[in-house]
Amino acid sequence: MTLDLTPGDRFASALLAGDRPGALACAREAFARGVDHLYEDVVQPALVRLGDLWMRNEITIAEQHVATALAQSVLGALYPEFPWPPPGPRAVIACVAGEHHELGARMVADLLTLDGWDGMFLGADVADDVLLDRVAQTRPGLVVLSLTMPTRRRALAPLVARLRRQPSSPKILVGGSAMLGRELSDLPASAGAVLSSARAAVEWARRWKS
Repeated sequence: MTLDLTPGDRFASALLAGDRPGALACAREAFARGVDHLYEDVVQPALVRLGDLWMRNEITIAEQHVATALAQSVLGALYPEFPWPPPGPRAVIACVAGEHHELGARMVADLLTLDGWDGMFLGADVADDVLLDRVAQTRPGLVVLSLTMPTRRRALAPLVARLRRQPSSPKILVGGSAMLGRELSDLPASAGAVLSSARAAVEWARRWKS
């Protein structure tokens, strides 16, 4: 009996096989239902599967990186077709210092931008001082931080505290697999939240968009 694969499984299999046309076809099929569906129901589950395979030593770190790079290439091919709206209030999105997994944060930046924010994505491994300098210069209403490595959690609270002291008093959202099932005692709902998904980031951010 052949089991039906989910779109995320099919996308992950194409990525691992280095099948760019197949991965692009899978992504385009999902994109027809919206960018939110593409990111949340196809790309994100595929990334989780790649991570699980690596954790079980079924693929190498090099194979995981090649597959992730292919995913980024496929999404880049669709970018010109995304329904980008005029920019709205500023949001800064960054991977914390030492965090090199950036695709999840990039998807958050894209979904926020598509929802009417002026999303500024700073990329992977952003040093605290670089992030704080950018926040001071651009005065965003929202800052989103991403981390997938549990070893970076300890440095998160001091960074959040420094962000809170910024003159613009940005709202703060924190996401990434390192934060699943966790909370920050110094990050109450009045200031921000710990996220479960990119979709959750958009839903929280809508409360503060003006």
